[in-house]
Amino acid sequence: MRPLHNTDAEAPTKVWETVQCAILPFLCGHGSLVVMDDNFVAFRNITPAASHHYLVIPKDHIKDAVKLKPYHIPMLYQMEAIAAEILKQQGAVDMATRIGYHWPPFISVNHLHLHVIAPEEELSIKASVIFRPSTKWFLTTKEIVERINNRHLVSSL
Repeated sequence: MRPLHNTDAEAPTKVWETVQCAILPFLCGHGSLVVMDDNFVAFRNITPAASHHYLVIPKDHIKDAVKLKPYHIPMLYQMEAIAAEILKQQGAVDMATRIGYHWPPFISVNHLHLHVIAPEEELSIKASVIFRPSTKWFLTTKEIVERINNRHLVSSL
C-alpha cells in the first residue's frame, strides 16, 4: 500500500491545515468527531439514517470507490476495522448493522466514505433502499475489493 498522508495530530487546526480535501473540516465539525488518527477520521453523519450512523473517511482525498486501486485494499480493511471499533465504543456491537460504500453515480459527497449504520431496524423505507447492501449503489468492503481485483485482472491482460 502506498503511504497515506501523514499529519501532525497535536492540534486539530494543524490537522485540518494539512488534510488534502477541503470538505473534511466541514463534515467533521460541530463536535461530531468520533475517531481521528494519522490516516482517517470518523464522525457522526449530519443526516443520520439511524441512531448510530457514522462515516469513516481517509484523510487522503479519494473521490469515490471507482478510483480505488489494488494498493488501496489494505486501507479499506483498516476503515472496516475502525467501523467495528466505533460500534464497540458506542455500545452498538450487538446490533444489526449496514456497513458499506455508495457506488457512483449514487454518491452525494465526492470523497470516499464508509457508512456505518446501526441498528438497521431503525432505517426508514427510503433509507433501507439507499443503504441496501449488494446493490448497484451500495456495496460492502468485500464487494468493493472484488471489483478492484476484477478490474486489475482485466487491465493486466
